[in-house]
Amino acid sequence: MTEEKRNQTEQCSAINCENYQCDSKHLAFHRFPKDPHRCASWVENLGNASLMKISCKELRKSYNVCSAHFLPSQFKRPSDVHAGLKRDAVPTRANAPKRSSPLDTELQRKRPKQRQEMATKKRKQSHVVHPSNAGH
Repeated sequence: MTEEKRNQTEQCSAINCENYQCDSKHLAFHRFPKDPHRCASWVENLGNASLMKISCKELRKSYNVCSAHFLPSQFKRPSDVHAGLKRDAVPTRANAPKRSSPLDTELQRKRPKQRQEMATKKRKQSHVVHPSNAGH
């Protein structure tokens, strides 16, 4: 098996995930679903654009997703990641790069200044002596 092929099967396919099958007994690795629609949902949620070019059949055969990307409620037994996934399980986007969504924009935006704060700031600026006005 080539190094590239070995890495595909052993490393999680989610973007920015560095989990490998051999790293932890606390993780389970899951194959992509056979159903093309569910497979497409997995690819979208994993945030790894390179997976979009790969057929569902090839994803199922050669790629895996670690249990870290699934909510406990998505496992057949929520306390056991090795028990398998429920039929409708879809990975979360926990490791996806930040996208600029409306919610993210709201969180990043500074709160508007209150009228009182604006007036205080203007008063402070009015006491500043500018070098061009210093001699007058």
